[in-house]
Amino acid sequence: MLVKCPECQRDVSDSATFCPGCGFVLKRPVAPALNAAPTPTPREVYHDSSGGKPKPKLGCLPTGLLIVGFVFLVFLAIVVGQEGSHGSGATNSAPNVAKAGNPEHEANLRAIPADMARVYDSLRDQSGVKWGTMTGTRNGTTLCGSVNARNAFGGYAGQRRFIFDQAVGDPGLPPGRDAYLHWEEHKGFAREWNRLCLGDPNSVTLDGQSQAALVEALAPQEQDSGL
Repeated sequence: MLVKCPECQRDVSDSATFCPGCGFVLKRPVAPALNAAPTPTPREVYHDSSGGKPKPKLGCLPTGLLIVGFVFLVFLAIVVGQEGSHGSGATNSAPNVAKAGNPEHEANLRAIPADMARVYDSLRDQSGVKWGTMTGTRNGTTLCGSVNARNAFGGYAGQRRFIFDQAVGDPGLPPGRDAYLHWEEHKGFAREWNRLCLGDPNSVTLDGQSQAALVEALAPQEQDSGL
């Protein structure tokens, strides 16, 4: 449909925004409508601060995985710790059977209760003795361990380490003695412990309390030991 231009009276289309003859503006251009808010997608997304590509919002999935992983690691640590404690010779009442048939290993094993009896004989109060870990070493000539016995007041003072050494000709022995009992409060005990108690591949380590009955049975035979 044609209409008259108000400025020059030329016929122009009613859809024209300006007159082609004089340039008179017939209609103000309509600003485009603002876009509607985007329809949310089924999965929410978020943008990182670097302006990169949108990343999926995973919710609590990473936290759940961390919890499951932590529980698994705790369980694994408990299992490994139990296996380590079961395999340790420090508290086993039975000897290391892997060395059965080794003469030095067997000598170390046989000597433990007899050497404990010598130590037992030296105690002030022999009632309620609590033995710690015992290690027989050096072809049955040395016993390293600890014991908790009542003191002069009838109380316990805690485990007390000792070395019982009966190696003839040992440079650590006093002249004329074939055996000696060395307590941890004595001078030079740490040096002697390292020298006599450590490093023997054929040593045998037992729970001393498991030997207590045998030790008490052997002790009367050791009363004249001279220690």
